[in-house]
Amino acid sequence: MEPLHLDQEVLKRLPLAEAVLLLLRQATLPEHSLDLFERCRDRCYTRTLGFDTFVGLIREALLSHGGSGRQAFEQARWQGTLGVSNQAAYGKLGCVPIALSEAFLAENTQRLLPLLPPARAAPVPASLRRFRVLAVDGKVTKRVAKRLKALRGLSGGALGGKGLACLDLSSGLVLALAGCADGDANDCSLVPALVAGVAPLLDPRQECLVVADAQFADLTQPSRFLDLGPGRRGHFLLRYSAKTQFTADPAARPPGAEAPSEGTDPRGRPWRQEWGWLGRPGNPKRLAVRRVTLERPGERAVAVLTDLLDAVAFPAEDLLECYLSRGKIEGVFQKITEVFSLKRLIASRPRGTVFQLSFCLLLYNLIQVVRAYVADGQALAPEDVSAEMLFGDVQKQLTALTEVVAPEAVAALVPGTPTPAQVRARLKVLLGGLWKPIWRKAVNKKRRAHPNKPRGRGHACIHRVLQQKKQQKVPQVNTRGP
Repeated sequence: MEPLHLDQEVLKRLPLAEAVLLLLRQATLPEHSLDLFERCRDRCYTRTLGFDTFVGLIREALLSHGGSGRQAFEQARWQGTLGVSNQAAYGKLGCVPIALSEAFLAENTQRLLPLLPPARAAPVPASLRRFRVLAVDGKVTKRVAKRLKALRGLSGGALGGKGLACLDLSSGLVLALAGCADGDANDCSLVPALVAGVAPLLDPRQECLVVADAQFADLTQPSRFLDLGPGRRGHFLLRYSAKTQFTADPAARPPGAEAPSEGTDPRGRPWRQEWGWLGRPGNPKRLAVRRVTLERPGERAVAVLTDLLDAVAFPAEDLLECYLSRGKIEGVFQKITEVFSLKRLIASRPRGTVFQLSFCLLLYNLIQVVRAYVADGQALAPEDVSAEMLFGDVQKQLTALTEVVAPEAVAALVPGTPTPAQVRARLKVLLGGLWKPIWRKAVNKKRRAHPNKPRGRGHACIHRVLQQKKQQKVPQVNTRGP
């Protein structure tokens, strides 16, 4: 059998590996990566190590080596694809501009969106399906290795950079990320950058609904969510925070919104809604809002604020259900930490950790596409398929492929520029009939208490430590004597 035919036969027996390689090639083609680097590189440059090769190194570290950069670099050097030292590769990662990390996730995810299978009913209440529902939350990178000289001797953990992410609840993909080198920065400070990054990705004909927690419930952030740019209208659904005063006012209730002020949710828990103003009387920035409060026996009540004042068009039960689904973005952060190797950071500098965060979110999106096709073939919801078990088999098949087929031959097996329709058709063939019982997600029917964990020794923010070291004046020592 000819070598090419043998390689094709090996790939035919590894459908998950072929699907992932096909999606990766569509999202991160070398020409796309190089163009992205030229637009966002700032003061970075390339000599021996190109950005497309660098992206391949980080991909191998995350997919095949459990987040170990050294193993990926050493294997690439043995294969002859890396011509620089490990120190140079680590240095390249530590200097990736924040803007490049943000664009890397946003632009590559936009290439994945057309590859999703035909959409099913959105997993949001029917009354809210007219909106693009976006969940927003922040993620800080932790457990940074203290390799830098300035970090040696620090007690406690070390924080890298952080990002404010935006999850599209309809597609299940993370659309954008606003990054920051300062791990102690407040999430609200990243809202303008996130809005500026998300707005061009949205259809101006479709309104958006931003769902976020209580830290965004002031008088500044809701105004930013309402105005997403020229011709783009937004709405907000935020958890109420007592830091901003709410004043009930029946006059704020719009005419025609004749709906009950009290009721119960499907689980029998009572709720009540009221109309009024967010902000003190006389404040020109105050907003007309509706507050819905859900009583939960044995737990804290949940109160949400929204500018959707019409209680007939947007029932209180739907708003509460939509807000409680905001927890999905926290599930995304848990997955990228435990499954996609974010708990093992390759870089020791903040900007490098933000790039790894962006890359892990892209891998999460890619597995979401694979999971959607597997679920569609079994007539299941994507949430019924375990991303962790699926990703484990993806890693096994990718490892088997790289052990049998030479790296330069792998690229030749996967077409570079098929159309989205051709990719969807191929993914349906590869994944439509693929199923293992262990891929079904286990459901924990027993609710567990989550007691508060004792606080540790605290964390040191790497960005602030490095800034302090730069500002310290080192006294000049006279070594020549008197």
